[in-house]
Amino acid sequence: MEKIMINRIVKLIKEKGVNEKTFCDAIGVAQSTFVNWKKRGTEPKAVYIKPISEFLGVSERFLLTGEEDDGVCDTKLQKEIEELDGVYLSLAKEAQENEIDPRDIMMAINMIKDIRKNEKK
Repeated sequence: MEKIMINRIVKLIKEKGVNEKTFCDAIGVAQSTFVNWKKRGTEPKAVYIKPISEFLGVSERFLLTGEEDDGVCDTKLQKEIEELDGVYLSLAKEAQENEIDPRDIMMAINMIKDIRKNEKK
């Protein structure tokens, strides 16, 4: 069993017998983004978990943890994922509506990290 989610995704894509472009088109992500996930060993954003699991025919739990779904729905985890999806989607929508550049958002996030880091000192 693969420990890293992106490795599970790549393996499942191969098992399904589809090419990466088809996969990327199906989940709504640029192929270059998928290549970056693989190169860097990074994980997809929360918004992509559900489309990926649906396309690959696996549970979100399996995608996230590598553990088989025992048939018992972890409603708390599912609720947390849905709440996070909603929060991040609403923030992204607000940023887009206000024509805020993603680089500005990253700059703000980095400033917040620096402030918190300095507060801990």
